[in-house]
Amino acid sequence: MEKKQKVIFFTGGGSLGHVTPNLTLIKSLKNNKNYRLCYIGSYNGVEKSIVHNANVKYFGVCTAKIKRHWALSNLFTPIMVLIGIMQSLIVFLEHKPNLIYSKGGFVSLPPVIAAKLLGVKVIIHESDLSIGLANRICGHFADKIHCTFNKNVYELFSRKNKFIDKYYPTGVPLRSEFVKELSHPVTHSFIPKPNGKKMILIFGGSLGSESINAIIDINLKELVKNYVVIHIRGRGKLNDSNSTITNYHQFEFMSENISHYMSNADVIISRAGMTSILEIASCGNSAILIPLPKTISRGDQIENANFFSNLGCFATCNEDEFAERIYEELNEFEINKSNLIENVKKLRFDYTGNSIIKDIHQMSE
Repeated sequence: MEKKQKVIFFTGGGSLGHVTPNLTLIKSLKNNKNYRLCYIGSYNGVEKSIVHNANVKYFGVCTAKIKRHWALSNLFTPIMVLIGIMQSLIVFLEHKPNLIYSKGGFVSLPPVIAAKLLGVKVIIHESDLSIGLANRICGHFADKIHCTFNKNVYELFSRKNKFIDKYYPTGVPLRSEFVKELSHPVTHSFIPKPNGKKMILIFGGSLGSESINAIIDINLKELVKNYVVIHIRGRGKLNDSNSTITNYHQFEFMSENISHYMSNADVIISRAGMTSILEIASCGNSAILIPLPKTISRGDQIENANFFSNLGCFATCNEDEFAERIYEELNEFEINKSNLIENVKKLRFDYTGNSIIKDIHQMSE
């Protein structure tokens, strides 16, 4: 008699940091005939196109993001989430999942709550030092919370974390190209560096950063005198007026080969999302981190940046300071870079997702 397949649903979205770790896990499990893998997310979020490209069955449900400031749309959020819960219940009743694995983001709320109502086991993953709003809600419904660091880090960092007993350190599963880069680094670049110029790689997270883009645009003509500039601007954020500038290469996003650029860049300027930081570290490099300000976030990127800065692994600078003293920051980074990289090499994280896969096997039984 053939063994019945276990049904695993993944969820999470809103940004690439909430999707790509799930995709890594899906690729690891996809060829295992004991599992049938599905994804449940928003109707038109970034997760939908990514998951479709991975050839995984996708279910869209109603979701709503809770804005941190007063907004009329917040009044409708409970209704949207309730609709999403009902839709998720219908999907789960039909497909009878054994386990829900959530990477977080507002997209995950309806599926996680629906799963708990049906008695389905739930694992959520929290990358950051402090737990995000969506995961703070989902934590009440989770059987286990996978996290980046050892539990003592969270005990020291956030004594108010009511879910600490559910925490289980697993690291963050990075895309396969970063794991390969970690073991077999590529020591060439796809874009030549003429006349001995150095390469600077700039990216503002998965959705791009208008504020970082603006700082670079203002200083671009001066930057290209000393650097080949690789600038990942975000979808719909290309600047046509820069297209003729020599030594400047702009992209909306870079789905492949980003690990090679991270390995070979002389300077990296990045937001401070945990996935981005660990991707850079896995490539054996360091960066100037410009965290999202508290005016538009809960401050998690500031916490991430300060944590790795205190470890002596990354430089950090807020947006306003960077705009005022970009060249001083670049010079200081290059002076300190070798020491930063030495400390990066001392970091020990599980980038493979192997411990997560093992837990999925056990929890889905």
